[in-house]
Amino acid sequence: MTAPLDLAVVNGRVARRPSAGLAAVPDFWQDYAERNQLFANDGSGRFTDISLTTSAFCGRAEVARGLVCGDIDGDGALDLLLTTVGGPARLFKNVAPKRGHWLLVRAVDPALGGRDAYGAALTLSAGGRRHIGWINPGQSYLCSNDPRAHFGLGSAAGVESITVLWPDGCEEIFPGCSADQKITLRKGAGQPKGRGP
Repeated sequence: MTAPLDLAVVNGRVARRPSAGLAAVPDFWQDYAERNQLFANDGSGRFTDISLTTSAFCGRAEVARGLVCGDIDGDGALDLLLTTVGGPARLFKNVAPKRGHWLLVRAVDPALGGRDAYGAALTLSAGGRRHIGWINPGQSYLCSNDPRAHFGLGSAAGVESITVLWPDGCEEIFPGCSADQKITLRKGAGQPKGRGP
C-alpha cells in the first residue's frame, strides 16, 4: 500500500471575473483574486477539502501564482511559501501537532560534481507501506522547492529499505535507517537492484 499525501493548492484567476471587492489585494487585482485550498487525503485515495478550517492559508482571497514546499526550519515538517501578484510572499510554518515520524532524503550523483540528481525517483518501505518521492524542485510557477524528498512515515520509527531509480535508468537499493533524520544517498554507493550480495 502506498502512503497517502495531502494536497495544497494556490489560486488566482487568469481571466477577469467581477468580484465583491473583498480581496486583500490592490484594486486592479480584485477581479482575479481567489482563496487557496487544502485537501486532506483519507488514506484511500479520497480527499476532503479542509480549507474552511485553515484560515491562515485559505482565509483570504489573493492572486497566488507560486507555491514552494520544503523543510525551512529543519524540524522534519514541510513548510509552505506562497508568492502572489500585487502582494508579498508569505511563509507558512508547519506547526501541526501529532506529525509523526519523517525522513528527508537528498540524492546526489558524484559523477556530476555531487549535484542533486534531479529526476531521481525514490521508493522506501516503512511500517508496511510504500512511500514514493521524487527529486524535482521545479513544480510551481517561478519557484524552486527543496530538492530533497520528504517522507512522512506516521508511526513507523524506521525505514526497511530505499530504492533509487537514477535519471540515467540505473537502479540501486540502499539499506534502511531510523526515522527523524536527514540523509544523503550517493549514486554508486547502493546495491545494484537485481543482484545478490
